[in-house]
Amino acid sequence: MSLVRRLIPLGLGIIAAVLLAVHYVSDSSKSGSSDPESTEEFTLLRGIDSFPETLDAQKYISNQALSVLRDIGEGLVSFDSDGVLIPGAARSWEVSEDGLTYTFRLRENLRYSSGEPITAQHFKNALVALFDADSTAPSRGYFSVIEGAQEILNGDSESEGLGVEVLACDTLRIQLAAVTPYLPELLTLPVTFPLPAVDGTSVPSNGPYIVEENNAPFSLELRRNEEYWNDSATWFDRVVYSQMDPETETLAFLAGELDVTSTVAAGQYQLMSSDYPNQLKVSPGLGVLYVGISMAAGPLNESSTLRAALSSVIDRSEIVEKVTQRGEVPARSFVP
Repeated sequence: MSLVRRLIPLGLGIIAAVLLAVHYVSDSSKSGSSDPESTEEFTLLRGIDSFPETLDAQKYISNQALSVLRDIGEGLVSFDSDGVLIPGAARSWEVSEDGLTYTFRLRENLRYSSGEPITAQHFKNALVALFDADSTAPSRGYFSVIEGAQEILNGDSESEGLGVEVLACDTLRIQLAAVTPYLPELLTLPVTFPLPAVDGTSVPSNGPYIVEENNAPFSLELRRNEEYWNDSATWFDRVVYSQMDPETETLAFLAGELDVTSTVAAGQYQLMSSDYPNQLKVSPGLGVLYVGISMAAGPLNESSTLRAALSSVIDRSEIVEKVTQRGEVPARSFVP
């Protein structure tokens, strides 16, 4: 008998909470970027609760890798500090009246950290690489909305059939198979960051930072990318990620050894919210917390009625209010 689990959703909208050193926000204008004669370096010390499994934008899985990849790379579209979509490497984009065609125009003088110019072809390379036969990108299914993508995934077409076209060195057109108003959000994902070549294994940074030292699995050290188009707005000269569990992160923050934590442990949340309200940053996150129960033995594996009864008697409100305690909403299903 195979081992099967019944997944019962408990909490919806898991809250992402971090501790942020207020003085680094207020002092950010003192960065070397705003004073060309300044020789002092400013470093941001960040906690990370699990070391990134890879820094290959085509292979990453975790949110930890996502955080670092968005420091060292940038897509056509980006987010501002309030989570609002803004132009990234693209200065603008247009959508056809039927919602099926997106045309992106790149900023002038885009360059990798190596100094090599970035063109529309490099963004096409990234999307083509997603549908390569050897691709293991977990998120490539998200992009099956592009014309021809599903046929490629089904093995009925080659990558030449993908609805991505370079109109000029600074212009890229994406043709969709169906109206997808969230396409710009998808284009913030690292798998869409530019590639000099489809089969490239070493990709120079096109974002605000470059990996200087990778001391896996303990720390990552980044330095600013002076070739980045918006380098003048980069606040810190260096960013250091240190891997710590949430409890250790909090202690390091309180000792002044970290400027930002990656999370706040559930057991510390209430204390931090009352004692450090100005340093606690809480943001909504889309996710579901659930409990898995083994169905390998009776009587649960024999009765759907019993399984439904078990799900119905779990007090989700009690769990989110007294156990997780971070503002989650009781979940009645996996899809809200």
